[in-house]
Amino acid sequence: MNISRHILNEALDLSLEWENNPAEKLSARIRGLFPELSKQESLDIEKICKDVKRYALEKAKIAQNQQELSVLISDRYNFIFPHNLENISRQAWFWVPK
Repeated sequence: MNISRHILNEALDLSLEWENNPAEKLSARIRGLFPELSKQESLDIEKICKDVKRYALEKAKIAQNQQELSVLISDRYNFIFPHNLENISRQAWFWVPK
């Protein structure tokens, strides 16, 4: 899969929205923004977003602070732009009980 960092980050940003409609699949929202993507590509991107969020929550349990969590996430997912990295680490840090 050869999807641009821009598209991956836009999709990740969509997946991080608090007020998103849970009945509307992320892949459909991605295709709404990027109609040039195939259905399979949008499903693959949705899976990547879920993987990033799952990994962030997992690592938030062991990270000493949010900054360390950001490093752990960026080491694995180097496509994430800084603003999204801050958002995903902040959300994961917030949701994991300490």
